[in-house]
Amino acid sequence: MTDKPMRPDPQWYADFCGVHEYLCGHLGNVDFCERIVISDVGELVGLSFIEGVLFQVASLEFLSAMTNDITRYLMLGKVSCASGLELDDYATLWQSGLIRLRGGPSSYCWRCDNCQQVIYNPMGNRYVLRSELTSSPIQLTEGGLVVHQEVRDRLVKRKWPRVKITKLPVLDHPRDGFPIRLEQISPGKSRRWK
Repeated sequence: MTDKPMRPDPQWYADFCGVHEYLCGHLGNVDFCERIVISDVGELVGLSFIEGVLFQVASLEFLSAMTNDITRYLMLGKVSCASGLELDDYATLWQSGLIRLRGGPSSYCWRCDNCQQVIYNPMGNRYVLRSELTSSPIQLTEGGLVVHQEVRDRLVKRKWPRVKITKLPVLDHPRDGFPIRLEQISPGKSRRWK
């Protein structure tokens, strides 16, 4: 995942948040975004995200480097500029059942009193829980993609500007002190930013 997000078009973002945002400011569970409008093309990279909404955006070249049939694993949407120009070489990504990258004991997790969503921010070294993985070789997270070794091997054959490919540990038990299923978080076990 790149460390430099794409900026959404302000009008698109306002319209999107007007439909999906709770009073607390958290975005509701959005199943899929068919079209995202960005403010400018800027530096397009293999894999990025849209600032403020964390939708993943990828180049079709990057996606085809992973597999010949990406739509078997991910739903793809469209990306366009505020000028109306559609970026045919890029797509938004979605998958039901996003997995969460987990962190260490300083991670934050709580259930929002307003919208009831579980908010989780992994801190420290990231890992994935074995119970989150499926047989799919490509899984979407809130911060990128988790892929099987054979997909990683195809991706590293080429340099992808501003895309970081890292091997993640797969653990059976969380190191953050929270339940395996974060939806089971109880108020007494939550940690929030101060």
